[in-house]
Amino acid sequence: MPTEGGTQIREAAVAAVDLSAHTNLGVKKDAGGEWVKSGDGEAGGILKGAPKAGEQGTAVLAGKSLVVSGAAWNLYDELAFDAAGKVVPATTGEAIIGVALFEAAGGADQTREIYVNPMGTKA
Repeated sequence: MPTEGGTQIREAAVAAVDLSAHTNLGVKKDAGGEWVKSGDGEAGGILKGAPKAGEQGTAVLAGKSLVVSGAAWNLYDELAFDAAGKVVPATTGEAIIGVALFEAAGGADQTREIYVNPMGTKA
């Protein structure tokens, strides 16, 4: 079973909305510098913990992290967020948030470890 570990770069901020059901899913900062859910193909980090609106939350911006899959992927695939903040294979024009360290052959709603490493936009 994959686990988190090693060096991570994390950032803390207040949650702008209730993110208590968003652990291991994608988040980004809004214009006010508070965490909100990431949208389809957007850049961001992986939320750790379960902050409610107004509470402090932390996101992994780089390093190994557990995530929730939104679709099947293969080892070393470039990954992005879907509209629910789940991690899926990146397609053209989407922000690449990292690479797969394990397959997610069974599809959606699997917890898998990835290497979070923002790499620009998928060509």
